[in-house]
Amino acid sequence: MLLYEYILRVDEKGRIMIPKEVRDKLKISNSVRLIVNESSEIIIKKMERNIEKYAGYFRVD
Repeated sequence: MLLYEYILRVDEKGRIMIPKEVRDKLKISNSVRLIVNESSEIIIKKMERNIEKYAGYFRVD
């Protein structure tokens, strides 16, 4: 199910321009790392930090 679709632009240095609306919606800031997978399409997804992934698994006394 496609929720939204944007056309992104690549500049002369090969950088992908992500619109502010998308960055805000996906909470992408300067420090966020992204994963790019290439098949017949390019898929960009937010990389999950390990500390956030395992938050709540350990009890602190």
